[in-house]
Amino acid sequence: MKFFHSLVPLFFLSLGLFSTTNKYVSTVFSSTRIYLIDYKIFLQAVEHAKEELKTVLSVVNNHLLTHTFLVGEKITLADIVLACNLLHLYENICDETNRKPYQNLNRWFVTCVNQPHFKAVLGDFKMCQKECQVDPKKFAEFQSREVSLSI
Repeated sequence: MKFFHSLVPLFFLSLGLFSTTNKYVSTVFSSTRIYLIDYKIFLQAVEHAKEELKTVLSVVNNHLLTHTFLVGEKITLADIVLACNLLHLYENICDETNRKPYQNLNRWFVTCVNQPHFKAVLGDFKMCQKECQVDPKKFAEFQSREVSLSI
């Protein structure tokens, strides 16, 4: 029964992380769906999503302080799902500076992506070296193109 009780919070945590991660990654990468938005509002949305993500990543990081994997002593579906949800984050956004506060999470993520079955699908995973940034000029140009296409 203790096993089940530890699984329930992790399940909801992974749902929350999935939701928060998707909000952040979506905010950064799917500006194609944002029409007539002000650049400052866009940046505020990105910053808000970053703060939510930091909160959730801290919870997972604290859990992994005393655990090798999310549940138990070997990789489980929970690890696979969460690692896959974090792939784009670690690949495009979490540069070394952003990863620094989450040493336990980083250790766990590297352990997961270096598992043979992960490598068979992903190949050699490269961590983000520089956080992707939105160029205001390209953003404005893109927005003007989107407006003309939607009219």
